[in-house]
Amino acid sequence: MEVEFMLDSSEDKKRATENILRQTREASRVDVHKEEDHLWSLASGKLCDQIKRDGKNLGKGILKVNSFINHRVDVGLVDLCGHALADCFKNRDVTLILTAQTSGVLPAQACARYLERPMIFAREKKPITISESYQSQSRSHTRRMDVSLFVAKEFMGPSDRVLIVDDFLASGTTAVALLDIVRQAGATCLGFGFLVEKEFEKGRELLIKALKEGKEDDEKGREEEIRIVCLANVVALDGEEGGEIRLSGGKKL
Repeated sequence: MEVEFMLDSSEDKKRATENILRQTREASRVDVHKEEDHLWSLASGKLCDQIKRDGKNLGKGILKVNSFINHRVDVGLVDLCGHALADCFKNRDVTLILTAQTSGVLPAQACARYLERPMIFAREKKPITISESYQSQSRSHTRRMDVSLFVAKEFMGPSDRVLIVDDFLASGTTAVALLDIVRQAGATCLGFGFLVEKEFEKGRELLIKALKEGKEDDEKGREEEIRIVCLANVVALDGEEGGEIRLSGGKKL
């Protein structure tokens, strides 16, 4: 059946054109969201499957992923995860990706590549090539020691909009230390992206507390809406060595 209609005025034509444009934009947004959700689900699913298959519960809250993330590296998996993290922040006008030496470098580099932005890693020792630096303290659970982190002042400043990326969110001390460096630089923190979160270590709670405290102290209100996302969430590591690794998928908040 054919339907004929007439546009009685230029106003009718204008409204009809605006309606078509609106419908096109809405359809486009739906397609983009579907693509983003597919990428996230794919990366999160592959990472969780790999942890279930090759991850090791060493007891005392330690998850070993040395065979595919932080010693021997599955570069295809890490690249996919970096792509998914980048997709979460692609509309936030990120200017710089920040991570910590050493195991955060590869996911941060992959994320930076897809965002087409530079990546900088906080060094654990200050070399003679860095004259002035921002400095903060973290605590390494696996190495059971305090760690100093350094970033050269010449590479981060007040105009930067920073995304912090790391392999793990565990106790949260490294993420908070990196946030502290961003604040020392007077830059804006846009969010955090992690491959794996160990929910039972309460690092997210520590990070949220640090963010709230910073907002109270920051007269400029530089920090915007901040997302904390992870591709795999470890709810618990049961028992001692060899116990079950309980996963609940990622968090895209």
